[in-house]
Amino acid sequence: MLQQLRQLVIPVLILAGGACGLFWLSALNKPPPRIAAPSQLPLVETQLVEVNAGSFPIRVNGVVVPFREIRISAEVDGRIVMKAEGLRSGRVVSAGTPLITIDPEPYELELEKLTLEDKQVSIERQQISIESKQITTLISLVEKRLELATREFTRSQKLKATNASSQAERDLAERTVLEVQDALELLQNRRELVPLRESDLQAKSDLISSHRKGAVLNLSRTEIIAPLSAIVTKDLQEVGSFVERGDHLFTLQDPSRFEVECRLRSEDLYWLQDSAGLISDANAVDTVPIETAVLKAAFELPEVDVTVTFKTSGESYTWQGRLARSDGSGFDATTRTLACRVVVEQPLRSADAGPPALIAGMFVEVVTDVMPRTELLAIPRGALQPDGQVWVIDNGKLAVHRVRPARVTESVVLLRADRVGIESGSKVVVSTLPIAFDGMDVRERPAP
Repeated sequence: MLQQLRQLVIPVLILAGGACGLFWLSALNKPPPRIAAPSQLPLVETQLVEVNAGSFPIRVNGVVVPFREIRISAEVDGRIVMKAEGLRSGRVVSAGTPLITIDPEPYELELEKLTLEDKQVSIERQQISIESKQITTLISLVEKRLELATREFTRSQKLKATNASSQAERDLAERTVLEVQDALELLQNRRELVPLRESDLQAKSDLISSHRKGAVLNLSRTEIIAPLSAIVTKDLQEVGSFVERGDHLFTLQDPSRFEVECRLRSEDLYWLQDSAGLISDANAVDTVPIETAVLKAAFELPEVDVTVTFKTSGESYTWQGRLARSDGSGFDATTRTLACRVVVEQPLRSADAGPPALIAGMFVEVVTDVMPRTELLAIPRGALQPDGQVWVIDNGKLAVHRVRPARVTESVVLLRADRVGIESGSKVVVSTLPIAFDGMDVRERPAP
């Protein structure tokens, strides 16, 4: 009996000890009490908004093009008998240098022919002068003969009354008078024709003189002389070639001045005009008519100084120029840019290193500084968020502004003061936030 009781109690005690151990171990695994941490507002870095008081650059790329190219063509027909050795593409010719001679013999013969014709006219004029004197003398003689014949006819008429003359004698006297009158009339007509013949000779002489001038001009055009010191860019004819009037011979490029062909974007053009005062002056009706001011602001480019830079082998070489004019009828529909020309008055450089001069075809950068009259605000580039937002801190809260930059430079973003709700002296956030919304509480990192 005791043995049975022992076998029953021992398992119960073991189970009771295990339950107590499990309870004790569970009590040891109790978690520590939770303590609520104080909330932390997002920490941001800020910088002040300032009024832009300086200038900013406008940079565009361009290509150097000739300011002036002269296309030399033949002005007379003929065969080329001389060509200067220096008349080759890429060579430089000096002003006044004979470059090409077209065979002058046909034009010398034409001039000689006109000289002979002029001598012939001179001889004919002398003949008319002598003939005029002869006619005057003959008229004087015929007038005397007419006077004698008339007296003879009058005497015969008086003798008729006394039957002292026959009818045959009277008829002969009358016929003599008529013949002399006819001869006198012919001589007088010839005398009246003398001025007409002299006028005809004068017209012929004037025509010969005109032809002579043309022949002299054509003869002078057989020799082509360099009109200026220039670079030969095209050389198309050789000695022995027959050319006709208007045939292209060669092309000269004026190296004393070059242009840079570049393109301005619409915003670049706006700031150039604003800096020069063309936009504000368009409303100045007190000084110029409104139509003139508007047209000037719309179509004329301000003549501003620019710097032309050519880069090669890691080095930069500069020239000074000026924005001269627009090139074309307006904005290009494809690129939405306005073609313009920059004039470089001094393309030669005196520096020891680098290219000695601008050369057509160079790819260059054109830079000009503009000082806009429109008030601009400058914010750091880090303040402009990728989606065009600018975050401004106002009494510890975030104010979100959507802006459109007027200009982005290497260090700052320029905003038009009249287009944004941001004032000078405001604090803009230059750090990033994972979430940002209008009115969000933020903390400003204290200045170091």
